[in-house]
Amino acid sequence: MRTGTYQIEDDNVFVMIQEYDTKRPEQCFYEAHYQYTDIQYMIRGEEKMGYTNVANKKVKKADKEKDFIELTEVNGDLFLVTEGSFAVFTPQDAHMPGHCVDQPRAIKKAVVKVLMD
Repeated sequence: MRTGTYQIEDDNVFVMIQEYDTKRPEQCFYEAHYQYTDIQYMIRGEEKMGYTNVANKKVKKADKEKDFIELTEVNGDLFLVTEGSFAVFTPQDAHMPGHCVDQPRAIKKAVVKVLMD
């Protein structure tokens, strides 16, 4: 499947196929969403992801229309997501995708967005 966004059930469920290079820790940030749960499935490669509860963090910028919140002053737990594995993040979960394992590498993943409204 090529990169891009594919509708499954209108705006209620859709998938984004992404390819990018993972980043060093200082380039990563935590994010959260108002209405959507993310199911992030690793198609190729591996990355570390961060997790913490969104209530523990300060908002740096927020855009309700784009369902996106960038957070600051975040300390959370990191875990490894390998090829064939997935992680689920609900709206109360602050998460940090894209963190390299040892050095930046190319990955491909599917992010399924499920409306929780």
